Amino acid sequence: MSGVKATAGSIPVCPYLDTIKRPLLSYTALPICTTTSSKIKVYMCLVCGEFHQGRTEGSSAMAHALEKGHYVWQAMTDASGELEQKSRFYCLPDNYPIIDTSLSDLTRAFECKFPPALISTLSTNTEMSRDVFGNSYLPGYVGSVDLGKTDYISSAVVALGQVEILRDYFLMESEKSLPGYIGGGNMGTSEKTLLFEFGNFLRRLWSGSRLRAAIDPQGFVKVVDHASGGKFKVG
Repeated sequence: MSGVKATAGSIPVCPYLDTIKRPLLSYTALPICTTTSSKIKVYMCLVCGEFHQGRTEGSSAMAHALEKGHYVWQAMTDASGELEQKSRFYCLPDNYPIIDTSLSDLTRAFECKFPPALISTLSTNTEMSRDVFGNSYLPGYVGSVDLGKTDYISSAVVALGQVEILRDYFLMESEKSLPGYIGGGNMGTSEKTLLFEFGNFLRRLWSGSRLRAAIDPQGFVKVVDHASGGKFKVG
């Protein structure tokens, strides 16, 4: 099967972009492969929202593309299991990169960038944003999905997100690009992961480019569950 419709210069044009279902996508869920449970080189299917590993022949993502006819994918994690820093899209099974301006909203939602000029206006902003369902929301002042007695966790994080000096630190680009920097070299992997997911939650909270008005806190809650030894969990 060939998923190359035409070319713009040397760049293939993917003919399946109209199959993307934005309401099914989540950038707050932990990107773990549905089949292998791996965090390494995970991709999100932009047709159904499932996470699958790899782009090579025989990989979970390739099998899903062939079995389900879901051809448009976005890279979520790299070879070390860390979140990708740049948004990258691919067409499987032909395995070529997709470069198209129609995906700019997904790039903004994924990368969630906060340059200093934007951070300085957050506390006084009154401009409403709109999600893919047409719901209006004010960045920084939104609810989150209750996964089952997790509302207290979300409420605490939202409250902390109103503390400007704390919020601004976690929204800085340097923190996002260097997740291992927080706490220097004296913190364990679990603590670093917790702080990184806390920062990720705050970035989603204050983003005006979310696909959904309400935030899905499952990624942060799972990390809290693990870091607390099961003391704070879903249900």
